[in-house]
Amino acid sequence: MIMDVNRNAGNQGSVKTFKEPIRDFDEVLKTVEKAMAVMGDIVGETKGAAQADVELVVEIADKRISQPRTICLAVVSATNDRTNQRILTKVTKVDEEGERTLGIVTKPDRLSAGSGSEKAFLNLARNEDVFFKLS
Repeated sequence: MIMDVNRNAGNQGSVKTFKEPIRDFDEVLKTVEKAMAVMGDIVGETKGAAQADVELVVEIADKRISQPRTICLAVVSATNDRTNQRILTKVTKVDEEGERTLGIVTKPDRLSAGSGSEKAFLNLARNEDVFFKLS
């Protein structure tokens, strides 16, 4: 586990030594819960620490999706312009052929019928814009 340099000295030892192997997918939630318990509640941290947490999550996600055996879930929200959602760019860089990526469009019901946004997200969902083999 990588910890914030400003972490409480009394908690640093348990964070540094935390190791929990994940042998199958069913163990992920339990491991995340254990890690959160070791790290302590991060709610209410300073703005800088919250940003550091975001950067850490991005770093971990980038590392994971780069691994050739990882199945990527590219989740985009129809309520936000697709060009603002970096996940599509990230997965197409690491999975150029779209062989291990599943695309998911959330909140399609929020789009105005017949709008340009609706058409753009329909093209995305139909694999006409970005192609992902998993469906």
